[in-house]
Parts: sequence; C-alpha cells; structure tokens
Amino acid sequence: MTSSSHGSSKLEPESLGANPEEMDYESLPTTSVKVQLLAGAIAGIAEHTIVYPIDAIKVLVITTRVSLTL
Repeated sequence: MTSSSHGSSKLEPESLGANPEEMDYESLPTTSVKVQLLAGAIAGIAEHTIVYPIDAIKVLVITTRVSLTL
C-alpha cells in the first residue's frame, strides 16, 4: 500500500497491533449453544476413551512397583 492510502478513518490490522489471523478468528460466525454442547460432549468422550486406558496402565505399573518394594 502507498502512504496516501493510510488514512485515519481506516482501521488496518497492523495499526491495531493485531495480526490478520486474529482478526479473521474474531470475525468467524458463532454457533448455537446446542452445537457447542455437542462438541464439548464429543471432545470429552474422545478424551476419556484415549486417556483412560493409558492412565489405568500407569496406575497398574505404579502399584505393582510399590508392592514389590515393600
């Protein structure tokens, strides 16, 4: 851009101190509460499905080590 196109009436992302990616994120449309609740439920189920077996193995290993050292 040329220096003459920078007027005080324009709010450029650079003049606001924000990068363009943040400005694009803020302009995204919002979704309904039902969609957000469903997304949270799916994320929670996925997290428990992935993490629970790993945590169960970790607890088993820790308790086995403790009982062997006593």
